[in-house]
Amino acid sequence: MNDKFRQFHDNELNSEELKAFIEEAKAMTDEELDAGLNSIGDIHDDTDLDIDSIYENILSDINSDNSRRYKKYRVYLGIAAAVIPILVIVSIYFFIQSSNYGIYEDIITKEISISTSNGESANATLPDGSTIKLGPASTICYKLSSFNDTIRSINWEGEGLFQIAKISGNPFIISTEFVEITVLGTTFNLHSRNSSDQVEIYLEKGAIKVSVPTYHKDMEMKPGETAFISKLNGEINVYRNDAGHRYSIGPTDIRFESRRFSDIVNAIELYYGKNVIAAPSLDSELFTGPIPTNDLDKSLRIIEKVFHVKTELRGDSIFIK
Repeated sequence: MNDKFRQFHDNELNSEELKAFIEEAKAMTDEELDAGLNSIGDIHDDTDLDIDSIYENILSDINSDNSRRYKKYRVYLGIAAAVIPILVIVSIYFFIQSSNYGIYEDIITKEISISTSNGESANATLPDGSTIKLGPASTICYKLSSFNDTIRSINWEGEGLFQIAKISGNPFIISTEFVEITVLGTTFNLHSRNSSDQVEIYLEKGAIKVSVPTYHKDMEMKPGETAFISKLNGEINVYRNDAGHRYSIGPTDIRFESRRFSDIVNAIELYYGKNVIAAPSLDSELFTGPIPTNDLDKSLRIIEKVFHVKTELRGDSIFIK
């Protein structure tokens, strides 16, 4: 059993094994819980999740002499920070069986949010095992009440690489400001920013359905296709990448087609988290080509060559003149 506690702690259990472990833990004696908890050591304290507030919220409704619930809560705290959403789900499974549902209703309905800022990226693992690589200035939000055994629904803004776990009869739905995507199990890139006038989706494998509720339009995408959806009129244009078209947001670069200099500046600020100061006269210049999103020096060299300017990096600022 100690091996199960260790696997649980290290996030090595799949969804079925996790459910089985929870049932086993509920049936354990106090001595068995003690032995299992001691086998995984102390609680981690290096997570950004506000565990203390959740802890105090739960303990405020638990009698001080109810040591068994406290031991179960220690199991909840012992999970690695990389799988934070599972922390909350496990705590609910452990406590809801022996407590009034209303006590934890605020946890179930509370929104879980993961965000990045300019120049940042992050990897998120959802309770179903799906993974999302968030690009800069991106946000994922969901509630446990809408992410369960019958539906998996999240809200999204930004750009990211999605790898969605396929679960029969349980669709995965992504809602953005403008489109809704229904996923059956697949890998794709999604670029949907509130500041942009279009949504871009590149489907690597699997199948997805894209809906534009405002204009009552929908379509199904095939692997190797890129869809551009206009927020101005709902028009959907689909391109095959093997026909010479390349999606603009790649793994290590972003491509521009006759875009203004200000768009290039915005990309530098977004992907590198720098403040760019440039002469307003440059904004009328147009650019076509790729800009790296993982190599600032190379990006600045391209700008210097194409626009015949000089760049200077000083701290968190880039001067272009």
